[in-house]
Amino acid sequence: MKSPILITVFAFLSYSLMGQASFTKGVLTYKVTEVDAEDYRLNMLNGLEVDIHFTPQRQLTTMSALFGMVSQKVLIQKMEQTVDLFSSMMGRNYHVQFTPEDQQKKEDVKSSIQYFPKETKQIAGYTTYKAIVTNTKGDKVRTYELYITEDLVLDVEVMRDVDGLEDLKGLPLQYTINNPKLKLTFSATAVQQKIDLSVFDFDQTGYETISPKEMKEKKIFGF
Repeated sequence: MKSPILITVFAFLSYSLMGQASFTKGVLTYKVTEVDAEDYRLNMLNGLEVDIHFTPQRQLTTMSALFGMVSQKVLIQKMEQTVDLFSSMMGRNYHVQFTPEDQQKKEDVKSSIQYFPKETKQIAGYTTYKAIVTNTKGDKVRTYELYITEDLVLDVEVMRDVDGLEDLKGLPLQYTINNPKLKLTFSATAVQQKIDLSVFDFDQTGYETISPKEMKEKKIFGF
């Protein structure tokens, strides 16, 4: 049975972050290191890996779960400022393209950032410290706990649908998704400067193309 919470996790990707080592292409790998879920089936997400391949022109984020029955690729064309989402869910394949207009910041969402420089962790060989990002829309408040490093300057998008990340002082090497039914922590396990460019040449056939509006109306991907 498909879990809307699980699909929402797969939609939780991307927003531009500038993290003092600087390189223009490479691979970031994150791994789920903590799962606290109301639905016990989501415990199998523990150990899930997310790979972010990036160059100056484009970025590809890939992840899969449930033995490949649910997978997602997010392709970002940086010059065109487009985002293409390719998702496979229990045999149903969808493609959604987000234009620059689709990605405009929501003016009714207020964001704030708190820093805790004394709360530090070593993650993937880098020193990080804690930051809390808060998004407020009306009476709804969401908080995100991050551990960021100022030792990396990368043009990489790590998280999606979180306002205010462009103002962060560093690059998140750990982040936590936290809602009443699910808590997931992603931690970086590797930062590589080498990349296999063939990853961008994946098969894009066999997907049903739908609009962002249709995606919301059909509540696809848990939206």
